[in-house]
Amino acid sequence: KGQLYFLQNIAPILAKCGIRAVFCGDFDPTENAYAAECLRVAEPLGGWVEFLGYSKDMPNLIRQASCVCVCSAHEGLMRTMIEAMAAGRPVVSTDVASAREMLEQPGRPAGRVHSRSDPQAFARSIIELCDNPPLADELGGNGAAIARELFAAERVIAAYEGCYVELAAAGASAGA
Repeated sequence: KGQLYFLQNIAPILAKCGIRAVFCGDFDPTENAYAAECLRVAEPLGGWVEFLGYSKDMPNLIRQASCVCVCSAHEGLMRTMIEAMAAGRPVVSTDVASAREMLEQPGRPAGRVHSRSDPQAFARSIIELCDNPPLADELGGNGAAIARELFAAERVIAAYEGCYVELAAAGASAGA
């Protein structure tokens, strides 16, 4: 989500700095008008933009990235953000729901958050992380710790179970 925004506003800045943008996920410009428009906008950037399409090995691809970008205009907590954090990669995100909560935890930042109205700042954060691998590793390590704490299977299962127990009890007391 937000690929076209990224291609129009951020990828040209990155290309001038020698930074390649790689897009993973379903991509069929012959069947999808949005994908076709992304391909058209990316064409002048040549090899600085690559569309990999679907991959069964997303964890490995994420681990190879200097950072993972989230450019959505409207989004809840994105699975991509959680996956990047779990893989130990920093995230540069637009200011969508949960981005600041996840990436700007006091004392252990896991990435950078920027307004969509400031693509220059977004690009600067990507450049900073590409130019400073120790910083990228530090932010990624923070993200991995946060992901383990918040999204460990036992914790998620217990939270769902608690919710279902509470709903069942409320339903029983309401005579349902």
